[in-house]
Amino acid sequence: MRTQSRLNRITIGVIAAALTLSAAACTNDEEPEALPTPTVTVEPEPDPDPTPDWHADYTPEQLELFEAAVDRIAEYERRAEPIWRHGKVTQRAEDLFQEFFPDPQWRTQLSDLQWSEDNGLSRQGTPTVHWSRPTHIGVGEDGGSVRLEQCIDRTSVTAYQNGEPRPRSEGADKPHIREINVDKPAGYDWLLYEWPPLRTPTEPERTPCEP
Repeated sequence: MRTQSRLNRITIGVIAAALTLSAAACTNDEEPEALPTPTVTVEPEPDPDPTPDWHADYTPEQLELFEAAVDRIAEYERRAEPIWRHGKVTQRAEDLFQEFFPDPQWRTQLSDLQWSEDNGLSRQGTPTVHWSRPTHIGVGEDGGSVRLEQCIDRTSVTAYQNGEPRPRSEGADKPHIREINVDKPAGYDWLLYEWPPLRTPTEPERTPCEP
């Protein structure tokens, strides 16, 4: 009996050991293999506002004058927009023209506004400026002069006559070049010496540009 009992215990131990090894083998088989770490390539984003090539043709002082001239143009259009939208000659309009234009150019602006009032004309909005670049930058002792080109379109401007929208000019709505001459005489702020005329005998010929 003792021999049989001993054999039974040995048999049970062998079976238990076999089951343990089998379970361990199953456990190892079920473990997932480690996946390789993926390689992520990050492409550099393009510069949203790259420096134009023509900057290399001018000194830092000239570029500073150019930026000041461009800012002065934008300031005039922003402050003059309510005047041309109202379409009436006022003291406020005369003062603004004298602030931004020399004589007799400011008088021309006032005359154009009077003509607009006489014909029931007005306009709302300012042109969209796609880019600006200089054609000449002169540096003076207490000022300077800048001639520049701007690529603009007038899709953001609506003209009215007697309160009704006027037909749009196809040529004006397409991007085109306008030329402006801005000078800063000694003792004065920047003045607009050359500005696109409001009245022309015929539809002006416009030079197209790429925004």
